[in-house]
Amino acid sequence: MRNELLGDAITHVPAYRALRIAYPNHRVVALYKEQTAWTGALSAVRDEFIDEVRTDLPIGDGLGATRRVLGDIENLELVLDFRANLHAMWSFLATARQNIRYIGNVAGFALRRGMARDYVPRPETNAGRYHRMVELAAGRALPFDGGLAISEDARAKARTLIDGRRYLCMAVGSPQSTKAWPRDNWIGLARHVVDLGLLPLFLIGVQEDSERDWIVREVPQAMIVDRSSADSLEQLPWLFAALGERAVGAVTVEGGIGHLLATTGLPLLTIAGPTNPRRWRPVTPHHWIAWSQEFGSSKTADVPLATVMARTEELIRFSDRLVSDRTNRSTHAGQESAATEPAPTAQLIKMKSA
Repeated sequence: MRNELLGDAITHVPAYRALRIAYPNHRVVALYKEQTAWTGALSAVRDEFIDEVRTDLPIGDGLGATRRVLGDIENLELVLDFRANLHAMWSFLATARQNIRYIGNVAGFALRRGMARDYVPRPETNAGRYHRMVELAAGRALPFDGGLAISEDARAKARTLIDGRRYLCMAVGSPQSTKAWPRDNWIGLARHVVDLGLLPLFLIGVQEDSERDWIVREVPQAMIVDRSSADSLEQLPWLFAALGERAVGAVTVEGGIGHLLATTGLPLLTIAGPTNPRRWRPVTPHHWIAWSQEFGSSKTADVPLATVMARTEELIRFSDRLVSDRTNRSTHAGQESAATEPAPTAQLIKMKSA
């Protein structure tokens, strides 16, 4: 890849996990032209997916440079180029006339070597595309799993912060980003969440500290979780994820925190503008979108507050029904188990004694 921020890296999780399943005895080496979140926010779980990360490489600088980079990898058997552009041509050519299997993320996955050549349309989502590449390389279907392991200390911290309250996670992102949604809209949404009987829980990343003051001032009922809430800076993203596990749902701009929360499977509403939220769909099956394109614009600011409020209510109703269905299934299963299984040992002893 070129440069992976947190959200970009998370969309590769299903592909990397499938790669581990298909090739359990191989070494996975990830190559980057610039940097990656796997050496930062995701470093705690990197070993599950990647054996080695190499950054600051000239993999987009032509055939010779790309060939030298690949030549430095011992016993290279398979190359997957996840870049969705013609830079993949360099890696395709660099592996020519060698016993190296290859697949590139281009239309129809046309750049393939050493595997079936039949036409395969690319899935709509980037996460789906990356995962399909691994399936094509393996020659079989593989599980699609975007979950990430959350540390028990982060879960324990989340429990102490929330203390049984029902809450909705909210991530406003950086105000300097083109993906930002207006502050007044967030205030209106948070107040509406309060009216619905939920606690608005704002998750503030390390580059968003400036957002704390207006939240405290305008929505005093809200709770804020930021770097000061975590035991360490390394724990912060996992604290966000642990809070996502226990939340009714989340509303976020398109960005890293939203993608991280999605790995818990919670219902998520993405407010989007310049980026395509369908292509960059998070890895949760329970996904809502409020996209400025619906309103004839490419600016996130043009997504109406009323639309986000209505879809948030829809998300909450869905979440409550999801929890209710799971509880009913669990109760039903427990009743069936009690009817068919032998009585517990303590009860048998008591009966025998009597």
